[in-house]
Amino acid sequence: MFLRSGNDAVHVLTSMNNGLRQTVKDMNDHAADLQALDTNVVSPDGYDARGRSPRRTT
Repeated sequence: MFLRSGNDAVHVLTSMNNGLRQTVKDMNDHAADLQALDTNVVSPDGYDARGRSPRRTT
């Protein structure tokens, strides 16, 4: 299978992992395992979810 972009791959893998909710849960669980305590995944493709923007630290 050839996909045009990494983003396309993320959506295929999300579908293969029982959907968005499960994938986001798995990603947050993995972040916790890595002690990435400020991580809150809301979208597996890395784009901001509606109503969210990157936190600025300036």
